[in-house]
Amino acid sequence: MVPEDQLGAAYGRRIYCVDTDTLIKIVRLSFSSIVGPYEVLDVLHAEERLVIPHAVKVELEHEGIDRIISWIRTNPTVVAERSEDVIEQVGYLASRFEGYWDIAKYPDEADPWVIAEAMRRHGPLNGQMFGDTCTVVTQESTKKPRRIPAVCGELSLPCTDFDGLCEGEGWEIGLRPRD
Repeated sequence: MVPEDQLGAAYGRRIYCVDTDTLIKIVRLSFSSIVGPYEVLDVLHAEERLVIPHAVKVELEHEGIDRIISWIRTNPTVVAERSEDVIEQVGYLASRFEGYWDIAKYPDEADPWVIAEAMRRHGPLNGQMFGDTCTVVTQESTKKPRRIPAVCGELSLPCTDFDGLCEGEGWEIGLRPRD
């Protein structure tokens, strides 16, 4: 039996692949927080447990979310560039979940890239019993079909929102009291 304090090492790291809407939430929270949500990004990035797919960066640039784009530019290694295996996974997702995304028309729509990147990094999907786990982090509704959480559920890929990420890590974001 593995001692409790060594379970993380035995089972790999917990990695998070973050969707655009979660990063936008972090920007909004940073205006009202005592403990900054950017600290969450800093900690996960320092531990090499944060992944932002290239398509998410592109969406943020199109949206003009300067604060998070500035953070990404300061921490460029957080961005996962498109690899051949992720491109293949996006093709697989587009065929398996036909009609969910129009990759030909919108090649930078982040959703399939977030899922594909997480699939690539999620050990159990790749036959690694004790490999890293990769959780998709999105603010999308878990109740609506054709959304990231529904696709992740069908793929047995962990999925949570920003609050779930913080809870899973044992972190609490302290909000400023309202005036």
